[in-house]
Amino acid sequence: MENKVLLNWRNVFLLHHDMEPHFVVYVGTNIGMADLLHNLRTNETEILLSTKSKQLYVVITAKYATGSESIYRDYVNVNI
Repeated sequence: MENKVLLNWRNVFLLHHDMEPHFVVYVGTNIGMADLLHNLRTNETEILLSTKSKQLYVVITAKYATGSESIYRDYVNVNI
């Protein structure tokens, strides 16, 4: 059975909203994989996924209109 997982990165980055940030999100079931979510571009700071995996590899890049960016990479344990 697949579970709904809410990924929220609102508090991961120190955001400067006047610099118009957007995010590029990759989510996979293992390091280097993006089998659940690939190259999602969004202005939102959360996403709802369906997965059977209990551990996710997440890469989120915050990009600004100025061209600067910050990258977050981590394993995330899914609490079911």
